[in-house]
Amino acid sequence: MEGVKVLATGFDKEEKAEIERIVNAMHGEIETKIISNVTFVIAKDVLAAKYKFAVKKHTEASFEN
Repeated sequence: MEGVKVLATGFDKEEKAEIERIVNAMHGEIETKIISNVTFVIAKDVLAAKYKFAVKKHTEASFEN
């Protein structure tokens, strides 16, 4: 996962810590804000604002290519 940037949204503190531990163990990076270079979004709830934003941005980027 080197170079992979992961955003976890909607999880409580303990769940986020476990996700961060796993991602770091695989040499990925955790992001706390939705930015353009986030590779994956892990969402507990697909109604979360960050998830919706990521889906919208991914769809727009797909149409641009």
